[in-house]
Amino acid sequence: MEAARIITGLPIFTNTEYLYRETGWERLEERRTRRKLQLLYNIQNGSTPSYLLDLIPPTIQSTTIYPLRNGNDIIVPFCRLSLTRDSFVSATVREWNNLNLSVRNLDTLSKFKKAIRSSISMPIPRHYSYGSRKLNIILTQLRCNASFLNYDLCKVKFYQMLPVTVAHHVKILTISFLIVINIQIIGK
Repeated sequence: MEAARIITGLPIFTNTEYLYRETGWERLEERRTRRKLQLLYNIQNGSTPSYLLDLIPPTIQSTTIYPLRNGNDIIVPFCRLSLTRDSFVSATVREWNNLNLSVRNLDTLSKFKKAIRSSISMPIPRHYSYGSRKLNIILTQLRCNASFLNYDLCKVKFYQMLPVTVAHHVKILTISFLIVINIQIIGK
């Protein structure tokens, strides 16, 4: 997280959600989920040893004679304990069943990877990196409510502030002023 703070110029009291959003990095949990889904894709398509295929439960359609809407879903194993509910098979099967059917049926691993990556991560707007670094840091701090204006400092209990309406109007004017400066810099 310290690297993200250095890149964005955000102070230590900034919420980590803002840091991930500003840098475009994915959380470790998202990365693990993506890798588990890739492994299950390989298992389903026969690209792994057979002993791994034996671990995965059958689909719902293979256990009934009736055509069901969720027939392509894999049966989620019953888990009495949270330890087994969070294990690879049951957690990955739940994530797999949440995927769109068109994503699950893609024909190559590279297309599958691209589809799940685009569904998990959000792109960073290009205008975040235009202009001078100092101005970008100020705009990032304003976007993330982590500036050193009294309004933002009061939100994190660093400062006793003026009435909210005055501080809020000062913040809006500051943002407008900095956007005009940024447009002038980009235009040159």
